[in-house]
Amino acid sequence: MTQETFRELLLTELDRSAELRARIVEDAGFGERRALLRDWQAARLARTHRDLLESRRFHDATEFFLTDLYGPRDLSRHIEEVRRILPVMTSMLPDSGLATVAHAMELNALSESLDAAMVEWLGEKAPEITDALYGEAYRAVGPAQDRERQIDLIALLGEALDIRW
Repeated sequence: MTQETFRELLLTELDRSAELRARIVEDAGFGERRALLRDWQAARLARTHRDLLESRRFHDATEFFLTDLYGPRDLSRHIEEVRRILPVMTSMLPDSGLATVAHAMELNALSESLDAAMVEWLGEKAPEITDALYGEAYRAVGPAQDRERQIDLIALLGEALDIRW
C-alpha cells in the first residue's frame, strides 16, 4: 500500500469511528448498555489475561487496553486529534508508521461496530451478562470475517508496537 492509500484508509476509519461514537451521545440508553458491555469485557479480559497485567513488560499496555479502549473514556477527542495532525503524520511518518495508525483506527471502528451490534442483540439483558450470554451474542452478531479481521488487526498492531528492551 502507498502512503496515500494509508491516508485514505485512515480518513475513512476516522469518519466511521466518529459516526459510531455519535450514537453514544445521541442515545443515552444505548450509551449505558455499551458501558455495561465494555465494563464486562474489560473485567473478563483482566481475568483471562492476568499474566499480562502482572508482567512488567506488558502491564502498561494491558492496562491502557482495559481502561482506555474498553473503559468509560471517550476516545472521540483522540480521533479528532489524529484527524488534525494527519498532514504532519503523512509528511513525517514512514509508511510503516502511517500503516500502524491506520490499522489502529480500523480496529477501533471495527470494534465499535461489533460492540454496537452486541449491545443491540443484548438489549435489556446487558446488566446480566454472563460468559454464556456473551458467547451467544458474540457468535450471533457480525460476520465471521469481521471477527477474524478484528483478531488479525490486534495481532498486527501487537507486532508493530512491540518494543524490544
